[in-house]
Amino acid sequence: MNYKFNTIISHILILTLVFFLYSCINLREDYPKINYYELKSINHIDFAYDIDGIIQIRNVIVPPSIDNEFVFIHQNDGATKKLYYNRWNENFDLQLHRILLEKFNTANVFNGGVISQSSIIIPNYILEVELLQLQIFDTPDENYIDFKAKISLLNYTNKSLQMELTFTKIYEIHKTRENSKISNIFPVINELTNDFIDQIIQDVVLEVNK
Repeated sequence: MNYKFNTIISHILILTLVFFLYSCINLREDYPKINYYELKSINHIDFAYDIDGIIQIRNVIVPPSIDNEFVFIHQNDGATKKLYYNRWNENFDLQLHRILLEKFNTANVFNGGVISQSSIIIPNYILEVELLQLQIFDTPDENYIDFKAKISLLNYTNKSLQMELTFTKIYEIHKTRENSKISNIFPVINELTNDFIDQIIQDVVLEVNK
């Protein structure tokens, strides 16, 4: 009697364990895939300038809301939607800094080269970039992205042996998306970011060559 009872209990436990494992497998199979995106350098422009010296591009300053790999969509009712399964492959400020270095190097306007903040080389120019706004909006009238950033250029002047702020500018970009699909958010941000950096290079070159 005890043997039969123990056998029944053992079968029940085995079936329960099999069912539990099967449920876990199904949950893992149904788990959504995370899509990762990155900024890429596009639209290379030949600026045809040759500036003596080295420019250092400092780490990009960003507000806490952007200092991560996540993207948030601001909706018409005031709610904010966080995208869990579509995100940057690293923090946005790191990507923006990388593209700044790439595009300044590709532009080849500073004959001494382009360096990052971690370099021990003493630069002739320092560029500071502060990202003030990067917001995605979905409304009944328009799906768009608002971008706002400030740059500051420091260099040596004839009046001082220390670096001084010689140029500053705020850039604002309003970019319309075709629709509310998540898939078009990242390409639009990539495009406007490249446009922004191209404008920076042009403005810095004009300022230095005054």
